[in-house]
Amino acid sequence: MNVKPLMPYFPEEIIKEIHSRLPPKSLLKFRCVSKLWSVLYNNPKLIEMMQINFNIMIVYDDNMYHTDSESLSSLLDGMERIHCPDPEFEYGNNRSSSLLDGMEQIHCPDPDFEYGYSITGFVGCCNGLFCLLIHNRGGIDYCLWNPSTGDCKRIPSPPDQFDYSLHGYSAIKGYGFGYDSKSDDYKFVCITTDFNCNLSAVQIYSLKSDSWKQVKRNLNIPWLLPLRTDLQYAVFCNGALHWQTSSSSKELIALGMTDELIGGISPPENSNFDEDPDDTTRIGMLDGCLSMLYSSTTLGIEVWLMKDYGEKESWTKIYSIPKLTSLDGRVSRHLCLRRIKCLKSGEMLLEVSYQWFAPYRKALVLYDPKNETSETLMEDEDEYYSNLLSFHSYVKSSVSVWLGTMLANCHGT
Repeated sequence: MNVKPLMPYFPEEIIKEIHSRLPPKSLLKFRCVSKLWSVLYNNPKLIEMMQINFNIMIVYDDNMYHTDSESLSSLLDGMERIHCPDPEFEYGNNRSSSLLDGMEQIHCPDPDFEYGYSITGFVGCCNGLFCLLIHNRGGIDYCLWNPSTGDCKRIPSPPDQFDYSLHGYSAIKGYGFGYDSKSDDYKFVCITTDFNCNLSAVQIYSLKSDSWKQVKRNLNIPWLLPLRTDLQYAVFCNGALHWQTSSSSKELIALGMTDELIGGISPPENSNFDEDPDDTTRIGMLDGCLSMLYSSTTLGIEVWLMKDYGEKESWTKIYSIPKLTSLDGRVSRHLCLRRIKCLKSGEMLLEVSYQWFAPYRKALVLYDPKNETSETLMEDEDEYYSNLLSFHSYVKSSVSVWLGTMLANCHGT
């Protein structure tokens, strides 16, 4: 006797298409349907299908807010924005509140610390997972966090690679977070450079194995991390993590997530900015390409893309911004474009830092490349600290921070 199946068969591609339209919390409930579905929800192809509707997270004064790209466009169209701020503008008013009022507040991650903590850095985001640096009772801890599901997992600290009793505290650390598509694994990288002995060590944490391994020790590499904490976080692009260096050639460090080999990436030849003493440079990622963001109070802003990864000749200047009109009269020196995101409207969301006399400040600026005008959405209102305002682009996903535990359970049953 033929027994009819309880439910019709659907090809995996159709299942992915259906599930890509569902919210992550619904996907979490469906993990229990089968082991196949449980593994499917961590599949990067499914996440790529969800990339179209990205989310923007704004971190402001230790609080987090988010909205999706469609809602952000509607919110920006309907809010009253700052076109030409008065240089005598006094901080402490509610000009920035109109943007946050239209966004949903996110509950801060709970890494289960015994004592209080504060988030000191966003290392990176990959497929909806954030890697965070946490200040906890005088020390630094690390955690992975999925804001879409609320899951949070502490990462054990890597062992120290240098004897500080011999060399003193002359080491600086660089961090990065990326995805290894070959092994379907998420990796947190810590590079430690000791300037006394000119040595570096590379350690990699694997989410799958939930453990650290040492890749390189006592490695004499020609690229040393710069002595600036605001440059310690890598940019993940084309399967590799990228850091700026302190070398005279200004080459970038590139660490592949699959082969775990270190190499160099040549930056574009941009002689105008190279000769500007007030030049500030940042690495970024735009439209899936590695980018260089050049800023100067005298020359303005330039954005370059490496359209053919690894080929120096493929560096192309795609944006030149003479000035940000909404910050006229506010920037005395040190203008720096820190992050950029293109919106569906054709406008660009910029995170900039600048110096207005003594204190450093940050601002979120909406730039219209067609009309070459800008509008300031938010400004850092703190008189002395400029680490209270930032934005981050991410895609909602159901990728689990407990990936290694899940796979172990699947293999064991």
